[in-house]
Amino acid sequence: MRGSPPLHLLIVLLGFALFAIPLAKLTFARPESPNVSSRHEEPIVEQGKTKCRITVRSVPKLASFSLKTAGGGPIAGFPASLTSPMETDAQLALPDSGAELLVSATWPPGTAESALSVEIEPDGRDALAQARWSSSGQMNEVLTFKWLP
Repeated sequence: MRGSPPLHLLIVLLGFALFAIPLAKLTFARPESPNVSSRHEEPIVEQGKTKCRITVRSVPKLASFSLKTAGGGPIAGFPASLTSPMETDAQLALPDSGAELLVSATWPPGTAESALSVEIEPDGRDALAQARWSSSGQMNEVLTFKWLP
């Protein structure tokens, strides 16, 4: 005996329905809205400025260091230990003409050759880096970073 084909079809369709109902609930479920109090708040970015990650590397270890914007405002947040690499997040104005940073650095006395690299990685743009060498144990440079549109 072979059985009834309509009965076999009914059993197969019931089996598919058992899997289809939970699958449809998972697939078409709307995500729950997160609790407002547990949401991570991003820092507010000032008008006309972009959030940037700034990384400074030095060989050998620095004795003193400062980084300022072209307007003379210091960029804070670098660690006091001056170990390489130093990183901070800052908000910088990035005009089409390029962002200028004033770098002042000194190395311990007796340092023959030294190098300093500054890398800026703005949100939504590629990272740019510039390196400078010094043989005098100190450095005062203007670095210009320009991103292509």
